[in-house]
Amino acid sequence: MSSQARVSRQIIIQPTGEKPRKDRPMVHFKDRGELRKSVAAAARSVWPGGVRIDVEVRGHWSACTGRIFVDSRDAASFTPVIPRTAPETEAFDFGGEAS
Repeated sequence: MSSQARVSRQIIIQPTGEKPRKDRPMVHFKDRGELRKSVAAAARSVWPGGVRIDVEVRGHWSACTGRIFVDSRDAASFTPVIPRTAPETEAFDFGGEAS
């Protein structure tokens, strides 16, 4: 049995220099690596022609931010959708990793 439970959250994708997108894709993950893959998969719906999509993840889930790079171009940022009513214990802990 895994020590980390699978987490599902919506994310806000904001293309560089633009307003945040209205659609809020759902990502599913249990660790930082899976989060990167899930965000990259969500980004493919926004940039279907991208040959390479890389994701940088920073911080704990409660304050997580990240960058989406499409074909080495800094294309967007992403942040989680945290309901105002969510208890602080819902914060996802990456095990102390800094970046």
